[in-house]
Amino acid sequence: MKTIAILTDFSERSVHAARYALHMAQKINASVLVFNAFSVPADRTLATGQITPVLHSYKGMRQDAEHRLKNLCAQLEQELRSESKAEDALPAISWQCEEGPVTAALLLLEQNKELVLLVAATHNAGASRSFIPGNHCRALIDAARLPLLLVPDHAPVADLDKITFATDLNRGDIGYINAVAGLAEAFNAYITIVNVDPEEPSDTEHNQRVNAFMQDMVLQVGYRHICYRNFPDRRVNKGLTAVLEKDQPDLLVMVHRQVQASDLLFSSSHTQNLADQVALPLLVYPFPMADIPTFLDKPGKTGHGYYRYFRVDQKDTTVRVISANDLQAWRSKSPGAVTLQPGAEKYWLFTDIGRAMEKAKAGARAYIEGLIARGEEGRPELLQYRMDHYEDLNINLIEANIEKVKREMQSHSDFVYKPYKINPNNISDDYKRNLRLYAGS
Repeated sequence: MKTIAILTDFSERSVHAARYALHMAQKINASVLVFNAFSVPADRTLATGQITPVLHSYKGMRQDAEHRLKNLCAQLEQELRSESKAEDALPAISWQCEEGPVTAALLLLEQNKELVLLVAATHNAGASRSFIPGNHCRALIDAARLPLLLVPDHAPVADLDKITFATDLNRGDIGYINAVAGLAEAFNAYITIVNVDPEEPSDTEHNQRVNAFMQDMVLQVGYRHICYRNFPDRRVNKGLTAVLEKDQPDLLVMVHRQVQASDLLFSSSHTQNLADQVALPLLVYPFPMADIPTFLDKPGKTGHGYYRYFRVDQKDTTVRVISANDLQAWRSKSPGAVTLQPGAEKYWLFTDIGRAMEKAKAGARAYIEGLIARGEEGRPELLQYRMDHYEDLNINLIEANIEKVKREMQSHSDFVYKPYKINPNNISDDYKRNLRLYAGS
């Protein structure tokens, strides 16, 4: 059975991380293993001839660790039962302890082939990084060979709604995104793929990389609630931190690679620095991984007929459909290239047309509000914008039509494409009433 291992030092912050992990375990139908690594004092060595004190110390510390683990498991089980409904399935809770530094003990722990995730506590940004005696976030990130979830002190124990996956557009990240999609599916959460790049997004080479990445993601990831965003910033850590502060996701996901010239975002220093700075749960995947653990027994389809995504440009109400394979059946692993429109300073890419329409509507509203705020100076541009985008503002992007499109998309298990434009000569009374209200405003 899938198992989540919780690394604990019995501190309150590690108990909080355990509660967080238990909630996740319920969602993905996994068991929980509470793990503690204890160390015998280094000044009692066999070299001094004090064999008996060393053995007594070892035995005493193991007994103490086992006693505390049993009590912690009992506490967690009691809390879980009191907070769950009678019909809820409860994760099985077990424990294990090993002697030695936690980074070394991980080698023994990770021999358990049922493990899909390691969970540990960490402090909030700006606090001390030590969360297991004698170890730091950085050492644990380097040592883990399984996905590692670092949970800050005050992370709410609640369902995930928004997940941010930070990428440098390495197409090897697609497998990790597919694994994260299983976790998102368990919570019905949205995934935002974020790329912070020092180059402008209008750069031709960058657009080609984005296009290749999106093609692979659309073809290989069978989860619809995913969108892509690009942020140009020469200081990658600062740029990503700004994105997180603005979007306020519930979870950040990163892939931890060794330092290489091509690893702009995911070198050892970038991943570890973000672990120090970001005050939200951080899921770190080691690289490489021969087998990436899955969170669901029956994840969503990884192959489907809906090989396209949707682009929304800044200040534009148009939702553009971009095909990953010319809307034909996928017969090869390398479909033909699709050229993205050059020159857009900001754009968003979605695999969910409903989310794309909502973004186009929100962007148009923000732009119109900005023009109104300029007063008479912005009036001519405001009138022209309303004329240029009249159909989208008054028909296509009203809430009723967006909901209609969402329902149509959800009713097709194979993601059969439904155009979002509607015929203005064949609209309902609700649409006509909205149209008259807008025209009279």
